[in-house]
Amino acid sequence: MTGEVSQIGHYWRLYRKDKVAVIALLYIILIILAGIFAPVITKFPPLLTGAGPSFASPNAQHFMGTDDLGRDIFSGVIYGARVSMGVGFAAAVGSSLIGLFIGTIAAYYGRTYDMILMRITEIFFVIPMVFLAILLVAFFGSSVWNVIFVIIILSWPRTARLVRGQVLALKQRDFVKASKALGERDFYIMFREILPNTLAPIIVNGSIEVARAIVVEAGLSFLGLGSTDLTSWGIMLYKSQRFLVQQIWWTFSFPGVALFSTVLSLNVIADTLNTILNPRIRKRVVRQ
Repeated sequence: MTGEVSQIGHYWRLYRKDKVAVIALLYIILIILAGIFAPVITKFPPLLTGAGPSFASPNAQHFMGTDDLGRDIFSGVIYGARVSMGVGFAAAVGSSLIGLFIGTIAAYYGRTYDMILMRITEIFFVIPMVFLAILLVAFFGSSVWNVIFVIIILSWPRTARLVRGQVLALKQRDFVKASKALGERDFYIMFREILPNTLAPIIVNGSIEVARAIVVEAGLSFLGLGSTDLTSWGIMLYKSQRFLVQQIWWTFSFPGVALFSTVLSLNVIADTLNTILNPRIRKRVVRQ
């Protein structure tokens, strides 16, 4: 346990050397906390009409102004963080678990298992993701849980292919052969011996999947396929798109900046984690 704590401390020391990555991490933590404590931070419910005059520009009462129905945009952005980040993390965890299981099974057993599972995986890569997402959401409905389900279905193949490559490289190692010689069961070897050694790329990929899920949810919502019962950044952009040609910039600028900044921060975090968790890249960076 002490060794694990010291290793985490070592990685954190490497991580905090990148000031941009630290700012990105602090921003994501701030967004998560804002979503959790949204009722405390905001003055108005996000869907409350008449919270202020229509199209009020940013002022002391409404920090980010109001929309056409007098809804407070600041409340929408803060509550939207809860939905957008929630969708992102839920979809990333779900897709990572499915991809981890399928990729491990395919690589460890190989042959028929690998052929069948990888052919299924390739089918998802051939079909355009956005097109399939639109079809699935239109078929299942536009509730937030259906959106999460659709993103999971579309995202797991990337994790599966990543994990497969890692397991193929590790299953020939001596510690795996030793476990087999001791008579350990296959599932024990896969999930207790091999998978812990693949955590670094899975963590990096998970950060990217969160960002990708947020973008997909925003894209579906912008096309009118999001849940109108909740507020997300994508839904706010969908509602404000008809004001793009007018000079009511605050209706789309603030949710757009929140979406862009969050996705950018998650990608910066993923890139930095990849640098410090990948031994080859870390050595090359240290030499430079």
